[in-house]
Amino acid sequence: MYLKSYSKIILPQLRISAVVLPSVLLKTFQEYKRWNDLNTSILSQGALEIYIKSGMFNSHVKKLRKVYYERMSYLDKLKKRE
Repeated sequence: MYLKSYSKIILPQLRISAVVLPSVLLKTFQEYKRWNDLNTSILSQGALEIYIKSGMFNSHVKKLRKVYYERMSYLDKLKKRE
């Protein structure tokens, strides 16, 4: 089983994630997910759609990549000093 959250990348309020499950758990998970989705805010879903379609998400991802690249480069420099 593998679970991955994208909430910090996109919108923390939405709890967006990905899951990889063994086939034996798939049907139970899908049923639970179907019922859980009925309580998801339509306003939040609409905001996410606008965020993605407007290009703001892609811009944010580029910014995050730059930030994490800079952090990793700094750590690499520190490591080489030792």
